[in-house]
Amino acid sequence: MSQKGLIPRNRIKTRTGCLRCKQRKIKCDETLPHCNQCTRRAYECPGYTRPLKWSSKYEISSQPRQRQRQRPASSFHGLSESARTSARLQTAPPSTISPPQGHEHPDEPVRDDPKEIDATEEGPTPAVAECSPPSLSLYNAEALDIEYNRIITVQDPDDFTSLLLEYPNPSHPLLSSLEDDDTTITRHYFTQVCYINSCFDSYQNTFRVVLGSMMNSSPLLYHCVLSMSAAHMAMHQGDKVTVARGHRTKATSCLTEAVMKLKQGKCLSGRQRDGIHAEALLGSIILGMTDAWHSPSLLGISHLYGARSMFKRWRAENPSPQDSSISKFIIGMMVYWEAIISFVLDQPLDAVAYLDPYCNQEHSSCPIHPNSWTGICTPMFLYLSKIGILARQRSLIRNLSITSSSTTIRDQLQEELFVQAREIETAVLQYKIPDTDDVEDTGDILTPVSHLQKMAQIYRFSALLELYRVFPGLLQPKDDEDQHPVQWAEMIHSLATSILTIILTVPHTSGVNCVLTIPLLIAGSVLQPMSSKPNPVPHPPTVPTHLGLASEILSISSHEDVRLHWRRVARERIQAVHNHVGITAVYRAVEILDKVWDRADVKAIMDLPHGLDDFIHWNDVMGEEKLETVLG
Repeated sequence: MSQKGLIPRNRIKTRTGCLRCKQRKIKCDETLPHCNQCTRRAYECPGYTRPLKWSSKYEISSQPRQRQRQRPASSFHGLSESARTSARLQTAPPSTISPPQGHEHPDEPVRDDPKEIDATEEGPTPAVAECSPPSLSLYNAEALDIEYNRIITVQDPDDFTSLLLEYPNPSHPLLSSLEDDDTTITRHYFTQVCYINSCFDSYQNTFRVVLGSMMNSSPLLYHCVLSMSAAHMAMHQGDKVTVARGHRTKATSCLTEAVMKLKQGKCLSGRQRDGIHAEALLGSIILGMTDAWHSPSLLGISHLYGARSMFKRWRAENPSPQDSSISKFIIGMMVYWEAIISFVLDQPLDAVAYLDPYCNQEHSSCPIHPNSWTGICTPMFLYLSKIGILARQRSLIRNLSITSSSTTIRDQLQEELFVQAREIETAVLQYKIPDTDDVEDTGDILTPVSHLQKMAQIYRFSALLELYRVFPGLLQPKDDEDQHPVQWAEMIHSLATSILTIILTVPHTSGVNCVLTIPLLIAGSVLQPMSSKPNPVPHPPTVPTHLGLASEILSISSHEDVRLHWRRVARERIQAVHNHVGITAVYRAVEILDKVWDRADVKAIMDLPHGLDDFIHWNDVMGEEKLETVLG
C-alpha cells in the first residue's frame, strides 16, 4: 500500500447548508434551489440563508462601547415582533434584546432521538393540517397591541407615507426563511390588512382583536382571513394568487359545512348555535366583501343573499345575544355591505328593511362603540343603501321603453319613488351626529373621535347629494313654504364642494380615509358643466338683498375654473386612498369619474340640453362601461 493511503484524510467542516440538515446533523449537499436531503424526505428545505445569531458573549467587556456605537433601529427593521419590541431596540443594550419568539433557532439543542425529530418535522396529516389552524399566540391582542412611541414625525401633513409603525417585515430574509406561507400571510393580515380594513386601528379594532382570537379556533374564519390577506398580497406579489384562491375555496367549503350543521344540528345547545351562527355570518361577510380583492368584477352577491338569510334566522333565534360586541360588529358590517352593494344590485326597497330595527338613533345611556366599517354613523349607511336602491330603480324606469298607453304607469312609479325619497330625505335631515361625550374613545391617536364625526357629516352630505342628484325635485320649495328658490345645479355643486372641503380637513394619516371612496365618487361625479343658458328662476320683486347675495355665492361653485379645481381634488384623494389600501377595485372610481366628466364635457361643447333629466349619473356610466365593483 502506498504512503498516500496511510495519510488520514482531513475532514472539511462547513458552516453552510440548510438549517434542517444542521439540526439533523447530516451533511447538506447545498443543491439549488433545494438540497437533496430534504427533497428525498419530502421536507420543505428552508434554504441556505444564515440567520442572525444572538450572543451576549462580550456583554461585560464591551458594554460601554456598545452604548457609544449603538446601531440605528432601522437596521433591525423586520426583526421585531411588535411595535413594543421595535421601540426597545433604540434604548436597550444588545444583551437585553431577546430573539424572536416562535421561530427556529440555530443554537437550539438538537434532539438525540432521530424518531423524535422525524415525528416533529413531519407535522400533522394533511387532513388535520387543512382543517386545524395553527396557534396564533404570536398575533394575540397583547403581542399586537399598537403603540405609537416610535411614530416618525411627519414633516408634510399631506404625506402619510412618511408615518411608519415598526411592524415586522414579512419580506425580511430571516423571517421568510423560517416562516411557511400561512405564517407569512397571517403576519401580513395583522400588520397590513387590519390597518386598512378599519376606519381606526387600535385595541378597539375588532378585526385585530376579536377576529384574530376567533380564527385561532375556527377553521372557517382562519381560511377567510388568510384568503383576504393573501388576496391583498397578490396585488403586489403575483405568486400569492393561487394561495389566495386556495384559501377561499377552503373557506367556502367550511362555510357550507357550518350552514349544514345549523340546518341539521338539532342537538346543538343555544350557545353552540349562536357561536356557529356568528362564525358563519362573519365568514360570509368577509368572503362577499373581499371577492373584489381577488377580481374587481366579482361582487359577492351570492354571499350577500346567504348572509341575509343567516342574519334573519340568527336574530330570530337569539334576539339578545350574550356577546353584544360581536352582535354590534356584525350589524355594522351588514349595514355597510348593504350600502356599498346597493349601487350595483337591482332590488326592491324592502330588501334592507330587516335592518331597520337596529339602526334607530334612540338615546342610550351606554356610550356608542365605534364600528370598524361604519364608525359612529351606522344609521346613515342604512339611509345610503335605500338611496342607492331608489337611484337604480329610477334609472330602470327612465330607460324603459314606454308607449303612450303606459305613460300613466311610468308616472305612477316615479311618483311612488319620489314619495319614498322624500321620507328618506326627512330622516337624513333629522339625523344628529353623536357628541364626543357619547362616543367611546377609539384608542387610535391618528383617528380620534372628531374624525369619526367628520366621517358622519361627510356621509350625511353624500346621502343628500345622491338623493338630490336622482330626485332634483326635492330641492323645489313646497307649496306651504315661502322661501327664495335656488337653482338646483348651484345647490348640488355647493353640496359637492362642501363634502370635498370636509374631506380635505381629514389628514392622510387618519383611518377614516379607508371608507371615503363612495363619498369622493358621489361628490366628484356632480362636478359637471351646466347648460350655458340655464332656465332662469323667477325672482319676486320683493326679494331681500341678502337672498340675492346667497344665490350669487352659491353660483361660484359652478364656475369652470372652480369646477376643474375640485375635480383635481376628488381625483387626488381617490388616488391617495388607492395607494393607501392597495386594492385594485378602488381605482375603478377614478375610471368612473373620468368617463362621467368626459361625457359631460362633450355634451357641454355640443351645447346639448343639460337640465334636470340630462344629468350624467355615475352609476349609469359604471354599468354601461362594465366597471361595476364593490367600492368599499
